[in-house]
Amino acid sequence: MLLVSWALAQSMKEEFGRLKEALEKSEARRKEMEEKMVSMLQEKNDLQLQVQAVSDIAPQTPTKRVAQLELPPWGIVFHLPPQHRSRTTSLMLRSAVTS
Repeated sequence: MLLVSWALAQSMKEEFGRLKEALEKSEARRKEMEEKMVSMLQEKNDLQLQVQAVSDIAPQTPTKRVAQLELPPWGIVFHLPPQHRSRTTSLMLRSAVTS
């Protein structure tokens, strides 16, 4: 009986040692992840401030509209800014697509 309880005590000590080591590793990893989360949160906040600053400035500067090119299955379609549209342009594009 004494031998069994001594073996059980040894087994419990070994298990306690393994669990204590696993807990220390887990706590170190948790602390590392918390620090990483804090730095990522700071980076996110910095980026939000940059975006806000750009969006505050952007309405004050004139925007340049650029023609976009789309390639649908039936041909090429150009989206031109209104100041560049004309009847001649649309006729030329229509004739180029149908040719």
